[in-house]
Amino acid sequence: MDELKSQLLGQNGRVNEALILAKLSVHKLDEPTSERYYEEILPVLQEVDGFRGLGLWRGTNGDGSHLAIYLYRDFESADDGLKAISDQRSFTSAQNVLSLPADVVRCRTFQARGLVTTDAPTGSYLSLSIRTSEPGYGPELAEELERIFDELQIIPGFLGSFVGVNDALEEEIVGLASWASEDAFRTSLPKRSPYEVNLFKRVI
Repeated sequence: MDELKSQLLGQNGRVNEALILAKLSVHKLDEPTSERYYEEILPVLQEVDGFRGLGLWRGTNGDGSHLAIYLYRDFESADDGLKAISDQRSFTSAQNVLSLPADVVRCRTFQARGLVTTDAPTGSYLSLSIRTSEPGYGPELAEELERIFDELQIIPGFLGSFVGVNDALEEEIVGLASWASEDAFRTSLPKRSPYEVNLFKRVI
């Protein structure tokens, strides 16, 4: 892991930033409750030293998938943020239709540029892909994804990109790209892709 960190430091001065990505399943009946929950915890998190942003995105395929993203200065700040909201009533306790627990990934920043994650405007789109390399080749996969995003910058409507490394599994690389419209995102897709790419629209 030390070798990976040294490579990351050479790639991006924001390497210590921590992004917490929570993949949620929310029934349509519970969407207003979900949005209220994130609106309520935002001012609490804004009091946490090192908190840098929060956003909520709704999946465009209509299956109830949502994506909550928290951005912090580092993982210590992220832990403080979790403690700060632990006293708040959880979204799960207010749900009308129970769903599976959130799938949470803690990412260390490899590369971030433009209006991406919590900087992207409400109503913009966010594409997500999670890729896994062969053991020991996480940095190479992260660099490959960074090159792909560099090429996508020429597409009208491309707003920004993020490449992160799963803090618990250095071979797992998270890629996020922000788009002004769904059409801009569709333009970026290759005819065939070995990776699944999911699209979300920002609601908060």
